[in-house]
Parts: sequence; C-alpha cells; structure tokens
Amino acid sequence: MPFLRRVWRARTPWLATVVLVAPLDLEAAPRPYSGPDATRWDSAEAIPTSPSRTGDDSSPGSSTPQDPAKPPEVDRAPVRARRPSTKTPKFLRPLTLAGESLRLGGYLQPGFVHVSNTDFYADDQDGFDFANARVTGRGRHTIHGKLQIGFDFNFDVNAGNFSVRDAAGSLIWRDGLLRFDIGQFKQPSSLSLLQYQWGLQFPFSPDTRRIAFGRDQGASISSRGRIADKVYLSGAFMMANGEGGFRQSRNLDEKFLYTGRVELGALAPVDLDDPDLENSAFGFVFGAYAGHAKALGNGLGLDDVGASETRAGGDLRLKYRGLSARVEYLRGLRSANGPDSPKLERYATSAQAGYLLPIPIALPRFELVFRFQQSDVNTSRDGTEGTEYVVDNTAVRIYEPGLVTYLYGHHAKMMLSYQLTDLVEGPRVDTNGAPLIGDAFLVFFQVAWI
Repeated sequence: MPFLRRVWRARTPWLATVVLVAPLDLEAAPRPYSGPDATRWDSAEAIPTSPSRTGDDSSPGSSTPQDPAKPPEVDRAPVRARRPSTKTPKFLRPLTLAGESLRLGGYLQPGFVHVSNTDFYADDQDGFDFANARVTGRGRHTIHGKLQIGFDFNFDVNAGNFSVRDAAGSLIWRDGLLRFDIGQFKQPSSLSLLQYQWGLQFPFSPDTRRIAFGRDQGASISSRGRIADKVYLSGAFMMANGEGGFRQSRNLDEKFLYTGRVELGALAPVDLDDPDLENSAFGFVFGAYAGHAKALGNGLGLDDVGASETRAGGDLRLKYRGLSARVEYLRGLRSANGPDSPKLERYATSAQAGYLLPIPIALPRFELVFRFQQSDVNTSRDGTEGTEYVVDNTAVRIYEPGLVTYLYGHHAKMMLSYQLTDLVEGPRVDTNGAPLIGDAFLVFFQVAWI
C-alpha cells in the first residue's frame, strides 16, 4: 500500500547483580506470574465508569439508623462497574494434579503470512505458518517448611519432534525469595526474551530478542522481594556453557557465558505478558541486563564463532487500566575475530503500546496495539560491501500497527498486524522508486492451556 508507506515514512522515528535477601519482605512481594489460572479468569473483570458512581443508591440527604451492634460504616472510594462475567471453558484449562503441584499444558499458534512481492524480494514464501506449538509442564513439592523442589519443561513440537526449549530443576525457598535453577532455560537477559510467548500482543517477538543471549545450559541463582512500601527488587545471575543449549550437548571450548539482570518496580506489580487484561492499578518496572561471552557460538553468523562479546541493555514496562507499554534497548560489542572479521557493534530497540478498549460486553475484548522496532546486527556494514546487496547487514526499521481479539484472554485470541519495513542503510528503493521489501500482513490464532 504505497499511501500507507508514505504516511509512515513521514514519521521519523552490567554487570550481573545478586540481590541481598535479608531485608526483603516476602509477604508483600509480587507472586511469580505462572499463567492465568481458572480462579482469576473466572472472576468478573472491572471496567472504568464515571467517578461519581459510588454504588450507594440513597440520596445525599437520606439517613439510615445505625445498628449499635454493627461498627460504623466507613466511606469508600468510588466503585467501578464490573464487566459481565465469562468463564474459561474447562477444555482450555491445563491439566492439574494435587491442586497446582503438577501442571501440564501447552499452546498452539497457527497463522498466515502474506508479504507483498517486489522486484528485489519476490521469493517471500507466503503461506500458512506456526509461530509456536508447545507442550509445557511444571511441578512443585514442599520438602520442609517453606523449602520446595520443582521442575519445568517446555517442548517445541512445531517441527514434528520434541525439541527441548526448557528443561530445568529448581530449589526454591520462601516462594522465590531465594531460588536456584539448573538445566536449560532462558538466561536472565532481555525483556523480550523473558516474556511469555503465549502472552504477546503480536504474532512474533521483537528483534531485540535476536540480539539478546538466549536459552542455554547452565545454573542460575535469583531472588525477589519488597525493599520498601510498594517498591520491589529482583535479580538473577547465570553461568552457562555459551553453546546455545541442546544444539551442542557439551561445552567444547571450556569457556563460559555469564549473564545477569536486575529489576526495580514500584506502585504495583507488572506481569511479564504484554497486555493489561486485569484493569491494573498503575505500576512500572525498570530492568537492566548485561552479559559476556568469552567465545560465541553460531548465533548471528559464522564470523561470530569463537569471538568474545559483551551485550547490555535496559527496558521499562508499565500497565494502567487497560493501557500497557514497554520499551527496550540492547547493544552488543563484539571483539575482532581474525583478520577478515574486525570488531563490530550491533543494536536493537523496540517500543510498543496497547490499549484494551473499554467496551462493556462479556466477549470478545479488543485491543489496539502498535510497535516500532529497529535493529542492525553489524553497524560497520550497510550490506553493499560485496557484489550483491546483503539485507541482513543493513539496519532495518519496522512499523507495526495491529488489533488483538481476546475471546478468553490468552486462552483463545486472534492477532492481526500489518508490517511496514524500511531499510535504513544502503539502497532503500529500486530504480523505479519502489520499496525493496514489501509490506506484510499477518493473522495468527492462539489456543492455550496455561
């Protein structure tokens, strides 16, 4: 759509920390967000109404005799009308045993992608796709008092086999005040990596996830809790093989990857999923992350194998009454890797927002979303160094408006988005003035047992 493209182009757009656990108050700490359970989703959901409504139908001048046997009534803040209650169907709930001690679930994300053909990029492979097809599980068992053991697994069955994403065992004290994990799992790195794949507002994660250090085999220690009234602190540190998890079963070069993350939140806890489906009170979280690999694997290209790299970044997320927003920036500094591969830098940034429309109906619920992202895996190259233009070496900017329809929250939803992609470096249009990369339309569905 040339008109839309002209409109969008007019808009110009570490260290790892281990938290001290002694002063933390667990009782007021936010609980880990393990998915929308049946109790939460079966309750009625609140929506904003006029502040003048108090729920008292009596006139200001009327009075009611006070029963001396009852305590005097206290004036309360204005109440909010409640959204008609809708219950999550039982077939969309995860299988549980012994209460919530054992939990087996998963999620499917089928969809369709269409990319407008251009003379430069005609083989875009339009068609049906699976963003994810996962089988998940978790277990918890109390050993003594507030000490628990647990396990978590996450299998990707998209390719027709059980590809291991996460498989880890845990030792948990006081519900996460102190926690130790060992196995394969996400490193404590970028927000886009840590967020739940079933909790997105868009079919795919932003490009910041590509720059971050991803899943790996290793061990981590973490802590979280409250350090002051409505102020929350959490941190994690991990030592990993640096080989990309089960892609390589052993640490061949005997060099390790170290990552750490710290988060500081205030006013109200903010979950990791993108939207605000809970009509939350205002809360925000600042996050910072740093990691160092002594020898990279084949993550972003063959030239990276064996080189050392330091990556760091920061992020902010917030939610308030159906409004959600998050912004993230990551940067990598890679060392030289031989005479033909000098040192380089890379970066990725993303910003997105969503607003859940306050329509007073039980279902569906609609959310307007927008995302901006820009990334460059090698800032020293623009893709024109060789005989052919290499798009992967140029900076890419993407604008992505969309609409999310929630039938039963994250249990059943549909995500629509429209991507407008611009190349920031090198040739941006062909000889006829047409864009090199065509616009894309994505529609994906999600069914989840979480």
